[in-house]
Amino acid sequence: SQSVVLPLLFGAVVTLCFHVLVCWLL
Repeated sequence: SQSVVLPLLFGAVVTLCFHVLVCWLL
C-alpha cells in the first residue's frame, strides 16, 4: 500500500504547488 500512497501524495503536493503558483502569478 505504501507504493500506492506515495505517488498519490506526491501528485497532490505537485498539484497544490502548481495552483499556488498560478494564483500567485494571476
